[in-house]
Amino acid sequence: MQTSLPWRDIMGLLYMGYWLLQEFYIKHHMCNARPARHPAGGSGPGFLVSKYNLIHYDLFGLEIDKLIYCQRHVIYLVLFFLSLVLIHCDSRGDEKENKDTVALIRIDKSAIRPDDGDTFFYKDFTIRILGIDAPEIIHKEHGIFENQPYGRKAAEMTIDILRKAKIVEYIPFQNDKYGRLLAHVFVNGKLLSVHLIKAGLAYETVSHYGDNGFPELAQRILKAAHESPSPPFEKPYKWRRRHQIRKWK
Repeated sequence: MQTSLPWRDIMGLLYMGYWLLQEFYIKHHMCNARPARHPAGGSGPGFLVSKYNLIHYDLFGLEIDKLIYCQRHVIYLVLFFLSLVLIHCDSRGDEKENKDTVALIRIDKSAIRPDDGDTFFYKDFTIRILGIDAPEIIHKEHGIFENQPYGRKAAEMTIDILRKAKIVEYIPFQNDKYGRLLAHVFVNGKLLSVHLIKAGLAYETVSHYGDNGFPELAQRILKAAHESPSPPFEKPYKWRRRHQIRKWK
């Protein structure tokens, strides 16, 4: 699994930090430098030696650092704290990626009850499939008193796939404002959301809501949507605006 900040980048940043500190000491202490004899004697390229034993070599007008011995403990301390910060940032990236690989929770198919195309009941709670939006069906308690075109077809396909699958699993995310558990659902190891998108019975919602901390799974959903024809019905959220009767109206 790749991390968000590869170690080669960390080492590059550490080297950059060392180089910047080196340049700081060069510029800050050159005023205290004194000339030194060329090791070979005579004229020509020479050395400048500061009180911090910082040695520069002047070669045809180009200063080349030959040896750096400036307060090593300060440099090492700064680099130590810089490495801690970078490792912490790297671990935060790993935490996000690791959500894609958390343990799947097995579903007892006998405890599944149907709802609509992107929702089903399981035991004593409701699972809302992440990453898609399927056409609506009648939900009087939510102010929907008619079926959206293809709504019943999507609902029938979802429950049919769940009941015929050998293995049904899910990765939980969190509860939404309706109390439903948002989750990625897998049937025989494949995303149920991808099945519905390829069947033309759901729109992807990753491009609107983001990956919710599951970047690899989100990419699968986006890829399926890109490779599949556009669904033959209006986007459910637009349909709800015109057909849903809200309590405060």
